[in-house]
Amino acid sequence: MNAIRTGRAVPRAQRVLLATNQDEVVTPGKLFRTLADRLDRLDGVEAEYLALELPRGSKAKVLRLLRPRLANIRAFFRADVICLHSAVAFTAAYAFFGRLLGKRVVVFLWDVFPEPLIEMGLVRDTFATRLLGWLERRVLGSASAVYVPTQDYLSAQQIARLRRVSVLPMWPYLDAGTMPPPLAAEPLRVGFAGSINPIRDFPGAVAELARAAGGPVELHVWSADPAEGFELPANVTLAHHGFVGQEELTRALAGMDAGLVCLSPEFDWPSFPSKIFSYVCAGLPIVYRGPPAPALRDILTGTGVGHVLDGRARDIAAPLKAARENFADAQREFLARADLGDRRLDRILGRATGTPPATRRG
Repeated sequence: MNAIRTGRAVPRAQRVLLATNQDEVVTPGKLFRTLADRLDRLDGVEAEYLALELPRGSKAKVLRLLRPRLANIRAFFRADVICLHSAVAFTAAYAFFGRLLGKRVVVFLWDVFPEPLIEMGLVRDTFATRLLGWLERRVLGSASAVYVPTQDYLSAQQIARLRRVSVLPMWPYLDAGTMPPPLAAEPLRVGFAGSINPIRDFPGAVAELARAAGGPVELHVWSADPAEGFELPANVTLAHHGFVGQEELTRALAGMDAGLVCLSPEFDWPSFPSKIFSYVCAGLPIVYRGPPAPALRDILTGTGVGHVLDGRARDIAAPLKAARENFADAQREFLARADLGDRRLDRILGRATGTPPATRRG
């Protein structure tokens, strides 16, 4: 039987490439994997996750990008939309060639680079670093859309001058587990997971936590960095467990009363610490110590998942334990605010690519 020609062309699926310079052990890789999975469930959309597997060190990263793999080149040419995340200096070629070929380039700006790292002494202020900063600004300025996770970012000088920037909350990349069982009244068990460096001011956060606790604190640290070189307060004991994977971390956090999120009060740059999701999804309230960051604080306190150490807080152990035992509603509201719902997925595609809202598969 001959096929009947209707004269209507079947539209080709829109292809979205999500290229990350991190692997899935690191949060940006987890976020992009989650976003790719959600986009791929839309009708008329084909999402491809690409981990560039760049080595450590700025120079090594640049050299690897100058010699792209054939599979990565093919993925680039297949795509209609290129999604990148900060630091985009290391994926600048994808952005510049994408725009040159008429593709839409969407950037998720979670960390300002490299100025904060220079200020905090984590990288040297060299010609190469300044060149990477120049590339970063060029990519951000040329992107079709730039998304930041909170309103706090919009006041940063490098971001305020961008024309196509708007807020899109960072989304959960973990499943919310069951609420952990209650713990004894003492000590206050607090978990910290992440880097220990000048940006965090971990010693200052421990000192402030000790003053605010009103009793003994048992601090558990999961980090590849040592927690040493400072004197522990008399009411704090510290156990360092090294770096562990996400599954092991989630299991360990079930034995905590709260999770510590800390930034140096001197860190005058916008930030949204992704470890917030590790704690909230594990069923733990958050203790935050850091700069004012009004939008971040509003998210934590407005949903009920966070408590702020502001220098005046005292006797926080009992309220934190009570919050942990009644955490389900706060967890639900926080995750609902951050969820990659249909409207946000449509916004990523529609605002960035000019496509109409899509229907869902599955």
